[in-house]
Amino acid sequence: MLSSLMSRFSSRPATASRFLWQLPSPSYLPLWLVPVFSMIALKHLFVQASLAALTTGGFVMTLAHTAEIACFRMDVSLLFIVIPLVLAVFLFFLPKSWQLPVLATICALLQLLIYAEARSFVLVGQLVSPSLLMSAISWGMSDSGARDYISVSSLVKLVNALALIIAFALLASRLDRRDAARSSWFGKGFLICYLALTLSISIACWAFRAPETPMTTSFVSMLMKASFGGDDATDRTKGLQSASLEELVGKYRQLAKAPISERDPAYWGRAKSANVIYIVLETGPARYLNMTGDLSNYPNLARLREHSLVGDSHHTTYPYTNRALLSLFSSLYPDGKKGFQGSPHRSLPGVISTLKNAGYETGVYGTLWTAEHDGNMFKSLGFDTLGVPSGGTYETAPQIQWQKKLNLDQEALHMLETDIKRWSSGNRKFVVAFLPQIGHGPWPNMSDDGQAHTVAERGLQLMRQYDSWAGEILKSLENDHVESNTIIVLTADHGLRNNVDDPDYPTGMVDEVSFHVPLFVYYPAAIPNRVDIPWITSHIDIGPTVLDLLGIESGRTLEEGAPIWQADLRGRTTFFLASGYFGTDGYYRDQKYYMVKYLSDSVYENSSLHFSGPQLRGTAADEVKERTNEMNALQSAMFLKFLLGTEK
Repeated sequence: MLSSLMSRFSSRPATASRFLWQLPSPSYLPLWLVPVFSMIALKHLFVQASLAALTTGGFVMTLAHTAEIACFRMDVSLLFIVIPLVLAVFLFFLPKSWQLPVLATICALLQLLIYAEARSFVLVGQLVSPSLLMSAISWGMSDSGARDYISVSSLVKLVNALALIIAFALLASRLDRRDAARSSWFGKGFLICYLALTLSISIACWAFRAPETPMTTSFVSMLMKASFGGDDATDRTKGLQSASLEELVGKYRQLAKAPISERDPAYWGRAKSANVIYIVLETGPARYLNMTGDLSNYPNLARLREHSLVGDSHHTTYPYTNRALLSLFSSLYPDGKKGFQGSPHRSLPGVISTLKNAGYETGVYGTLWTAEHDGNMFKSLGFDTLGVPSGGTYETAPQIQWQKKLNLDQEALHMLETDIKRWSSGNRKFVVAFLPQIGHGPWPNMSDDGQAHTVAERGLQLMRQYDSWAGEILKSLENDHVESNTIIVLTADHGLRNNVDDPDYPTGMVDEVSFHVPLFVYYPAAIPNRVDIPWITSHIDIGPTVLDLLGIESGRTLEEGAPIWQADLRGRTTFFLASGYFGTDGYYRDQKYYMVKYLSDSVYENSSLHFSGPQLRGTAADEVKERTNEMNALQSAMFLKFLLGTEK
């Protein structure tokens, strides 16, 4: 008995010693502090951007001058105290030899994530989601233009941060191998100083009073929200699961006061059995291709315009290519928070599917970016032929110079012309889309002497190339004797989107240069003279316009748009969605433009699609947020049904 008790008591120091030995060393803390201070710096950038956007007076003025430190109260508590404790517990259960390498790996990966988030915030004013980040990485690996989005100074900071992590890891490893007593003395001293300083700063942060705003939210929660997409719209989607697609479209029409397509005898069926060609420019803002302005530099477009419906105020639905194309061909707004990867076995409604069912040959021509399964989306929309030139699959292609892009686009155009000739000779009707990618931002310097340095100069060269392709298509149709029986639609997926594309771009805002794009619908037999459409139109209106001209009524119950000539579009709420890219959404209603910026919870109103003035507050701001959240919920519910195959 006595020997047993002595054995138990003698084992306690050994057990305590093993417990203390298994704990992560305090010398590991400096590794964690590298990404922590990077997060603090990014949060400071967000706070400064938010303060710059706010009006002066009241709480805002007080916060800007005396209590900015209160914005970091949650960050200090989480990043310097709570998360290190959680990490320590996690590392405790790992073998001792694994602890330092695992922590160093976590810190390095976190530093890379922070770098990506910082670049995203600087470029578009929004923290990037994992899916968008992976898409950006895929595009960056295949497109040499991506290097323009990475600044040298930011890369230097990243390399320095990673070097610090490695240096602190080597120092910690060396301290682990030193005399245990000396290392313990160093660790205890460092830990005491760390805790004293951290607690003092935390108390100081919490001492300042400030109401709860997005600026006082912890950076960790911002990252979590960006990563997992938590928002009001997602929560509201759950309440729409039982609604059918027709009911969801009806709810949208009620929300937007959207008119239903009505037969206009001036246009209905005037292009019966005609072919259709879409020319969709990559990154083509109306600012640099004004279809109602001077087209003397673009003779082919000027010729087509004289027998076209011209959208004076036409807008994309989303400043991201595949979502904009989704709207263009389906007459539906996209899911603002998530993309539609689609499936070749999931059919989407719209002009392509409708014409395919009517016996048309369907095809889309251009380079294909497979990172987001765009091929599946095209199949879902009803395109049977994917005309992708050799080497034109972006996920596996080497870095592409603009001359290579130009050649790929030209090859895709030749593939389109070959198919049109074959179908025309067999009296087959067709609907096709030409999607050149040469215009992807930042715009290349395509001038002969290399002197096109400004955005306007580069835009001029690019639009001349588009004009040349439009002329080539028109000539090919004439040679195949189908020009008089072919509708030509020319528009752009979206406009410029960041301050690399355009140094004057208002970062992270819904803006005219991103959403306002050119549009004309050409068909001389129905449009003998140019007709300018003055009211706001959207990509969701192009499909109904084409189908009305063709006189096709079936398969159109899920349209959210209406033909562009319908004057009652004046009273519609037209949405400009960008929450998954800019972190913003906007709309036009009752001759006013509105925008909500989710990261800073700020709302704006203006008479033009450009926001730089004071914020909208009170119930008016709440109404804007309510409307955009409801719109996002409706579209999320709709596309979830498409993906799951639960349309009813």
